[in-house]
Amino acid sequence: MYIEPGYEVVRLRLRTVPERPELLDLDLRGVQSVRVERIHGRELVRLDFPDDSPASALWLRMKPDVALHWSYGVAS
Repeated sequence: MYIEPGYEVVRLRLRTVPERPELLDLDLRGVQSVRVERIHGRELVRLDFPDDSPASALWLRMKPDVALHWSYGVAS
């Protein structure tokens, strides 16, 4: 994960092993906050976006398996 807080930019890159191509490569702009949450034995990276953004939040689950989930707010 690469974060530029002053520019609200987050890049998520996910690989199975270092020499393989990415399974996931997201370049996200307008990110308001990034945090890691542990819920029911799962580890989630949560990215929140401003209220006027089409996306509300993005969750990337890393444990026990990998999953990506978007939620959309009222603005979408």
